[in-house]
Amino acid sequence: MMKVLLKSSLLLALFASLVFVACEEESVESAADVVAVENYVEASVVSLQDSAQCGRHGCFELVFPLSISFPDGTVEEVADYDELKSVIRSWKEANPDAEERPAFVYPIEVISEDGEVITIENGEELRELRKECGRGFRDRVKKWRKFGRPCFDIVFPVTLEFPDETTQTVADRAELKQAVRTWKSENPGATGRPVLTFPITVEFEDGTTQTIETIEDLRDLKDTCQEASDDENN
Repeated sequence: MMKVLLKSSLLLALFASLVFVACEEESVESAADVVAVENYVEASVVSLQDSAQCGRHGCFELVFPLSISFPDGTVEEVADYDELKSVIRSWKEANPDAEERPAFVYPIEVISEDGEVITIENGEELRELRKECGRGFRDRVKKWRKFGRPCFDIVFPVTLEFPDETTQTVADRAELKQAVRTWKSENPGATGRPVLTFPITVEFEDGTTQTIETIEDLRDLKDTCQEASDDENN
């Protein structure tokens, strides 16, 4: 009887050890998967920002909502950076072996440091716009650890002035995009770009706000954000 009990105990101990090892291996694999997913999310957001020279270290700010396409042809519309990261994360979790990153679905809009709202119709126009920003975006953004987080957000409503000197007040980002696209479709031969009229209000990450009176103030604020971010990461 003692031999039987001893044998049974040894078998139970061996089984428990195997289960423990299997659980450890599964835990390690799971952790590695999470890291791989987050790395993909981070790299994808930076790649999108890099392509448009957008974000805290770029010359432009993306106008949401916008759509992105994935390598399998899936298209998702996102309302902000948080949703952008969320849909990329979900897609990667469903496609763990995928390496290619998502891309913009055109047209997209960006806001320049001068308050211009620029519509980009295709990849060629995007490449031309990048030249206006100059070099060094990739080197600067590598130092930044808050990917996808602009220094400030524009507070709506805002008023747009079009090249023909007409104006329109828009209540949110989606209305801004629609107003710009409608004006362009109705004025196909027009030159110049819509611009934000000043003053505007911006909101920072801590919830505080500031009134920006001029284009020069907006440029200075952008420079200050870049310098502060560089100081945090040095």
